Amino acid sequence: MSKYKTGVVLGRFQPIHLGHVHVINEALNLCEKVLVFIGSSQAELTETNPFNYELRKTLIQKVFGDKILIAPLPDQGLGNVYAWGDSIIKEAEKYLGKVDAFILGKENKNNTWFRPEHQIALVEIDHADVPGSATQSRALLKEGNQEAWKRMSPPQIHEDYALLRSILLSISSGK
Repeated sequence: MSKYKTGVVLGRFQPIHLGHVHVINEALNLCEKVLVFIGSSQAELTETNPFNYELRKTLIQKVFGDKILIAPLPDQGLGNVYAWGDSIIKEAEKYLGKVDAFILGKENKNNTWFRPEHQIALVEIDHADVPGSATQSRALLKEGNQEAWKRMSPPQIHEDYALLRSILLSISSGK
């Protein structure tokens, strides 16, 4: 029996790494239905957001298949305020109906997103013991350190190493 009927996970997944996988797996353990929003979905081909929405979605699907719903969530320039949380909830309700829980990694800024009256459980998942961050992953891709990158990446996307690296290198070289 799941603790929550519906849950939302939000990340940029630039690219997905084992910390993301851990948070999503915990969401699947806690919730009957999980929606994963790919944040900054409109962003691509920059140093911090190199990969487009479709590629990020494909990589996540390789790991989770049809166990989760995946949807884009573009930036709105609102910052870490209630208005941002309101927009997340409004968008999530299109896919889930009522949102019961927001599953997240430990980040203080997330506590400023949701008004108390929303009655959404904020479930923080500690992934400090799980190797990796997207920033580290992109650095390893650029350096060409495939073995270290694989240690922090889900095995289902290891075959995408060359593609991810080529995109990053093309951004770095300005091509």
